[in-house]
Amino acid sequence: MITDLASGKNYKVDGDITFEEWQTSLTPEQKAAMETHVKEARTKKTKSVDNSGGSGIIKTGSEKRIMQSGAFYGALNPESDKDFARCEEHANRYYTEIRKRKSDISAIAMNAGYSEQDIETIKNHIFINKYDLGEEEPTTFYPNYDIAVSWQNLIEGKNIEEKDLILLQHEYYEHKLMIDEGLSYVEAHEKTQELYNYKKAVDDWRSKK
Repeated sequence: MITDLASGKNYKVDGDITFEEWQTSLTPEQKAAMETHVKEARTKKTKSVDNSGGSGIIKTGSEKRIMQSGAFYGALNPESDKDFARCEEHANRYYTEIRKRKSDISAIAMNAGYSEQDIETIKNHIFINKYDLGEEEPTTFYPNYDIAVSWQNLIEGKNIEEKDLILLQHEYYEHKLMIDEGLSYVEAHEKTQELYNYKKAVDDWRSKK
């Protein structure tokens, strides 16, 4: 399902259609609406939790996107203007699909050397569990293109990069801090970044491409 940004209505798209074919099929009004959406999404201020006073009050920050902790799969750059819409679309589709899948847990456990229980914990943390992210009610993490690519690499077991393994370490440790120590997501995320910095690993990998 894709949302028509011009009308706000959802409609089905043939699963075999390419992104370029879909983009070409858009009306001028739909293309204009998509361009506006991309600009707004790229400039949208993200939220972080201000825990300085222990209140857990949400405040606005213009730099960090830590709430959105994420060939065609991997060659695109979500920070590029020309790739942003495609990356966002892929991440949304992938997260929807992976939430339904069961076989990924055993595949990643075998390919990465983890127990299935640990991979299930990590998967639930990334894709299933709902947390206080500053919305009106608890929600899952927002789809992240780089995380989608790493998860697929781990499933296939053919092109696993260091960044993909760091993702597993990051998410497992972050979840542990939240559950065992009762830290907020932002506190746990920032503490985990000191040991397993997935964003830096992705940036380092992309700079070598």
